[in-house]
Amino acid sequence: MNAKLTERLVFSAPGEWVSMAEYRKVVAAASADVVSPPVQVSVQLRKATDASGTNAANLGSAVTSGDVAVAEADVSDLGATVGGAPYTHVSATITNGNGVVIRGSGRFTP
Repeated sequence: MNAKLTERLVFSAPGEWVSMAEYRKVVAAASADVVSPPVQVSVQLRKATDASGTNAANLGSAVTSGDVAVAEADVSDLGATVGGAPYTHVSATITNGNGVVIRGSGRFTP
């Protein structure tokens, strides 16, 4: 099966809660709003139990870098709330920059 990479990835805006039901990996990439004077751009992946952001919590640590920052997680990193509800959705918070959230490695694709 010859599929294009763009056919296996799904892009969404930071701040939008998106389902990980059909994906194994999520990456949030951001670049700085300005490069002079230099600023630190930061990406924080977030997780929630639904598309409205219920039970939102940080997913790993924030990644902070010079002009580009990238945070990555696997669906197995989502876990569950203290009450046992599974985290199923992800989002990203980006500071001092703009970026995109990318889901990929479809669970049901070869």
